[in-house]
Amino acid sequence: MRRNQARQPGASRLRPRPAAGRQAPMAGGARLGGSCPPTDRIPVLSLHRPPGHGRTASPVSGWAVMARPPAEPWLRRARRTGSILGLVVVVLVGACTIVAQVIGWVHPSGPVSPHGPADADFRAAAVVTATDYLTWSQADRSERPTVSARFAPSPPQANPQQSQPVDGWNGVGRQWADSAAAVAVLRIAPDAALVTVNTRVSSLPVVGDTTSGTDPGASASTTAPATTTPSAKNPSISTWPLGRSRWVMLTVALAWRDARFVLTGLPALVGSPPATAPVVQRRSDTGDAAFAESTRDAVVRLLTAYGTGDLEFVRAPGTRFTGLGGVASLHAVTSWQVAPASADARTRTGVATVVWQLVNDAGSSAPAAMLTCAYRIDLRWQDDRWLLQSITGDWGTL
Repeated sequence: MRRNQARQPGASRLRPRPAAGRQAPMAGGARLGGSCPPTDRIPVLSLHRPPGHGRTASPVSGWAVMARPPAEPWLRRARRTGSILGLVVVVLVGACTIVAQVIGWVHPSGPVSPHGPADADFRAAAVVTATDYLTWSQADRSERPTVSARFAPSPPQANPQQSQPVDGWNGVGRQWADSAAAVAVLRIAPDAALVTVNTRVSSLPVVGDTTSGTDPGASASTTAPATTTPSAKNPSISTWPLGRSRWVMLTVALAWRDARFVLTGLPALVGSPPATAPVVQRRSDTGDAAFAESTRDAVVRLLTAYGTGDLEFVRAPGTRFTGLGGVASLHAVTSWQVAPASADARTRTGVATVVWQLVNDAGSSAPAAMLTCAYRIDLRWQDDRWLLQSITGDWGTL
């Protein structure tokens, strides 16, 4: 009968569909929506190697255990090593810096180099000198010589009583200087330098008579401190009612003498630091008196323009220095000495002693303070007149 059914044409070889409402059996005896299949038909993961697989049939874990970690990329290792080395270098440099600073505090004074003091030493000395030099009070004139003695050159051994003046202040007015900073150092010699210091100065009101040595209106609330030196004591608001402040530049000529820094020339007000190092020339005792007399009026005109800052028609071509910008006005030219002519007769060099009248910003009717400065001036003959080639503080007047 099965043979006949198989040979009948059109006979279906598929299983017959189950009747309606009856589910078809699934593999392993499971039915949709029915109970779990028998446990003897559930596949189980064996944790043992089958017999004959490998040399031994020892149990192994289901997780693979690596014999060693994977190799790290060489770039990552190099980057981490470089970071560690950089951190070590920074720590070592910082530790050396701290140790050197501590040693400097313990032993502040060391032997001077055969080439002279370093520029940093000249800067530090010039900042203190400029701050003390530009601070004064007419109520405490007796303190001024004590302050000046700090940077005054030693008197000659032949006559110890003979001392050279280093103070260009006329003893009138009140002024306070602070926030000084050295902006340029030009070495004149291994043990000498011309330092330009930028300083903030503040005018102070003056009470009472300015021509006498004492201030009648001085009291506990108006007098200046006992020491008018900024490096020694700071002023209080009640004793130093500050007026308007302005910035000025001062050239300070210093030299290392007798294990200390001393002034070699009167400090001078300038508009800008010297562009080039000065050329040291040996001074002549005679000089060119005739030329100095014939050019005195021209020098007065040039210095007047230098005080106002209007240098358009007095500055030689190719130069870029600036004037005082109105911080002082020319009062007098007390001395003008010119060196003998050199090979270039169109350029002459001389030293001028100038008295400046400082601007009084304190709002007082009292006369303003005056400051005497010494300058080294180079004149250039061009367009049938003498023009300013350069001007800077002198370094050999003391």
